[in-house]
Amino acid sequence: MEKRWQIASTDEKQAEALASGVGLPPALCRVLLARGVATVEDARGFLNPDLSALHDPFLMKDMDKAVARLKEAIRSREPILIHGDFDADGVSATVLLVEGLDELGANVSYSVPDRMREGYGLNEERVRRAHDDGVKLIICVDNGISSHDEVALASELGMDVIVADHHEPRGDTLPPATAVLDPKRGDCSYPFRELAGVGVALKLYQGLTGEVRGLDLVTLGTIADIVPLTDENRVLVRIGLEEMNARRRTGIEQLIAVSGLRKTVLSAHNVAFQLAPRINAAGRIATAHAGVQLFLTNSVQVASEIASELDSENTRRRSIEQEIVEQADAVLSATFSPSQRAIVLADPRWHPGVIGIAASRIVKRYYRPTALIALGDEVGKGSARSIEGFDIHAALGSCSDLLETFGGHQPAAGFTIKEERVEQFRDALNRVATDLIPEDKLVPELKIDTLVRLDEVDEKLMAEMDRLRPFGARNPRPVFASRRVEPVGTVSVIRGTHIKFTVRQNDVWHAVIGFEMADLETVVRDGDKFDIAFTPRVNRWGGRERIELLLRDLKVG
Repeated sequence: MEKRWQIASTDEKQAEALASGVGLPPALCRVLLARGVATVEDARGFLNPDLSALHDPFLMKDMDKAVARLKEAIRSREPILIHGDFDADGVSATVLLVEGLDELGANVSYSVPDRMREGYGLNEERVRRAHDDGVKLIICVDNGISSHDEVALASELGMDVIVADHHEPRGDTLPPATAVLDPKRGDCSYPFRELAGVGVALKLYQGLTGEVRGLDLVTLGTIADIVPLTDENRVLVRIGLEEMNARRRTGIEQLIAVSGLRKTVLSAHNVAFQLAPRINAAGRIATAHAGVQLFLTNSVQVASEIASELDSENTRRRSIEQEIVEQADAVLSATFSPSQRAIVLADPRWHPGVIGIAASRIVKRYYRPTALIALGDEVGKGSARSIEGFDIHAALGSCSDLLETFGGHQPAAGFTIKEERVEQFRDALNRVATDLIPEDKLVPELKIDTLVRLDEVDEKLMAEMDRLRPFGARNPRPVFASRRVEPVGTVSVIRGTHIKFTVRQNDVWHAVIGFEMADLETVVRDGDKFDIAFTPRVNRWGGRERIELLLRDLKVG
């Protein structure tokens, strides 16, 4: 698919000042400038994240109320229920607070909903069961901001609720809880809005004790939820990865083993694409209790058995996902029009726990906001994913008269809908998208950090680039572009899908590999000069190391 190149514009004098101040190659200093790191002081903080940079938890609205109520519950040994979510973020948040409060002597238990039977968030059945069990305080982690009726019911039954969430509230109305911790609530002046659910749970624990704990869990949940790896998240994940590599809890060690990473120094990429999907798989197609138990147990045997189970569930999840994508693609191949601004598909065969991942793949293929709906007997469960610049949560809000429930974030959201309203919803979402998405935004944008000469891509740059880690949302691996490079030597197509070749600029040569880019073979073979966008990496093979350019795009002329 064609891409629009968006090359960041940076000040060369600023880049030189940064290079002098922090000792990075000028190309990487231009990357920092492109990402808003503009001063030597900011750069030092970015390159050397430290827990002292974390914000005061009491800057978060209602933190004083939450801490006071929680201290009272611990002191009085009142039964406390941690109610989590069924994804990796919710599982991590649940374990963090269960462990932390248990160590403080609290009378604490946990619950996570069954995705298929109960759906997302707090529900009436769970509230009534908590009351029957004598619970006095419910803490919702990674959920609760949309559970207005359920929180009100808990209050009627004599229970207090603390909501520790990070999803978008529904307008200015908040659930009637004792405390609502959510950096996205409109009246909250907390300096960083983009914490994951586990990050908000950590801030609650930090407010309670003045300490930071469970950074391995915080790292897992934060990376898994694809929140920006900036500000506090960068600090927590950078230090958390060091903790995961140095002192692994039993459950994570066994999860690493089934993921084939036992001899690997874990990176954010490993967590995002190998560890987190196995935790998410349990909540998507089975029950998230397994994930919670994995991280709470100290038994190697129990952890090994659970990790193997999660690995099997993940394999099954991939198979189901592939089937949904193929079925959706079959419909779209016959019905999709480039004039469409949004895609809405529904099918009773689809698994509600997997449609979110499938929707993401449809977005990549067609580059349109996409909502997939798993139709059920009473209501369909939908999952929506968006494109750059289109707020899918706000768009669902514009169609809320057609939905039973909805919630989520700007890039991803969930909802429920009656089958008879799906066609109206499809039309409504397309109208909203037509109004808000200009035609030129229907082509994916490739953000390029800076232009470089090939001679700037050397061993020093590669060694220093690691200081920009962890890479992830809002801090991806740097993308460079070089103008007028010349292909030299042979062009190889690998497995009919990938392409390998060599480029030259003046007297500097670099190998290039483009995954899923075999269609560029003719362009490269023509031998004319072209521009390339790439991410450099070190290829280690046969005891040798060499720089290789991972091709992101190529433009002729």
